[in-house]
Amino acid sequence: RLPFARRRALGQHSVAKAGSHRNSVVVRRGGAMAVRDMEMSGGLEDSTLIDDAPTGSPHRVRRIFAAGAALLAGAVVCAVLLSGGAASAAVAPQPGSGLLRADAEPDSKFPWGYDEVEMCGVDYHIKKVLHSNLGGQGPDKGPEGIKYLCSESTNHEYNRDIIVEMNAITHYQSKSAHLNGIVHDFGSIHIDAGEQVKMIVHFQDLDGQPLELKTFRMTFYDLDEAPHHLAQEYIIADGHPSTIRDHNTEIHKRNVHAGVEFEATKIGSGADNPEDSSELTHEQKDRSVVLTYRHIKQFHVTMGSHRGHHPRAFEFALHSALTCHKGKVAKTTTVTQTDTTTTTLDPEAIAAMDKEKQGNLMKAAAVAGAVATAAAAAGAAAWLANREQREIAHFAGSS
Repeated sequence: RLPFARRRALGQHSVAKAGSHRNSVVVRRGGAMAVRDMEMSGGLEDSTLIDDAPTGSPHRVRRIFAAGAALLAGAVVCAVLLSGGAASAAVAPQPGSGLLRADAEPDSKFPWGYDEVEMCGVDYHIKKVLHSNLGGQGPDKGPEGIKYLCSESTNHEYNRDIIVEMNAITHYQSKSAHLNGIVHDFGSIHIDAGEQVKMIVHFQDLDGQPLELKTFRMTFYDLDEAPHHLAQEYIIADGHPSTIRDHNTEIHKRNVHAGVEFEATKIGSGADNPEDSSELTHEQKDRSVVLTYRHIKQFHVTMGSHRGHHPRAFEFALHSALTCHKGKVAKTTTVTQTDTTTTTLDPEAIAAMDKEKQGNLMKAAAVAGAVATAAAAAGAAAWLANREQREIAHFAGSS
C-alpha cells in the first residue's frame, strides 16, 4: 500500500496544460495505488481518486482465501491418510492371517487352525511305586499299604504330582502279594481265588497333606473268569459312583447294599491281558469298567473272586481311554529361531502388537499431514506477500 501522503498528492486536481489534455485516474491494484495516463483529446486534465478499500479488498480476500485453501488441503490430506489407515484396519485380516491353516474355521476361536487331539479331562497316571506292603504282606517293610506316585494332567498337559495310597481295611493275604505294585502302566493287586479285600483309596500331596480331587477315575481292566465259571472276578464300589462300560460290555452290573457290583461273565487268560491302557482291543474294552468320583477325598472299593484254584490279578489305571473323545485344540504361531529352537507366540499378543503398530503408523501420518499443511500455508503466504511487494514497487516507480 502507498503511503498516505502519496495517495493524498495523487488526489489533488491537476492544472490544464497546453496541447493535449490528460486525465489521470488512480487505480488500486494488488494493494498498490497505480496511475495510468490516458491521452485524451480536448478538455481539462482531471484526477480521480479511488480510495483504498478497507479490510475486504479483493487482493486481501484472495490472500486469505489462498491460505485457507492451503489449510483445507492439508486437512484433506490428513483425513485421507487417517481414513486410509482405518479402512485398512477395517478390512485387514485377523492378526497372523498369513499363517491361517486350511482347517481354520471362519469367525471361530481357531484363527490359526487347530489340532484334533484326545480330550480326557483330568487324569492321573502311575509313575512308580513308592511303597508296597498291602495288608503287611510285603514285599516292602514298614507301614501297611501301597503308595503310588502319580502325575496329574488335563488333556495330557502336566499339572502336578500327587500320591495315591491304598490301604486294606479287611484281612488280606495272598500267595502272590510280592507281585503287587505295577505292571506295564497298570497298578496291580493279586488276590487268591475265593478271597476278597476291601480297601480305602485316598490322596496326598508330596508333603503328605490330604487332598480333595475334583475328578478321579479308576478303571479296572480284564475282568474275566477261569473255565467252568470258576474264580469269577468282581469289584464293589461303595457310594454309587458314576460308571462307564463299553456298549458291548461283558461285565454284569447289579446294585448291592454298599453300592454297585461288577462281575465278569467271560473266560479269559493271560494271553488276552492288555499291555497299554491307551491302546485297547474291542474285547479288552468290553471287559473294562470305569468308576468316576467327583470332589472326593477318599473312597472304598472291594476286589475279589469266587471259588477257584489260582490267584487272580486285578489290574487298574487311574484314568480311562473309555472316557476320552476327540476334541479341537487351537494352534498357535511358531517362528523358528534356529534349527533346534522355536518360539511360540500367543495370538492375543500378536494382535496387540499389530494394533499398536497400526496406531503408530496412523499417528505418524497425522503428523506428516500437519507438517505439510503448515508448509503449504507458509509458502502460499510468502508468495502472495512477495507478489504484492513487487506490484507496490512497480506502480510506485511509475507514478
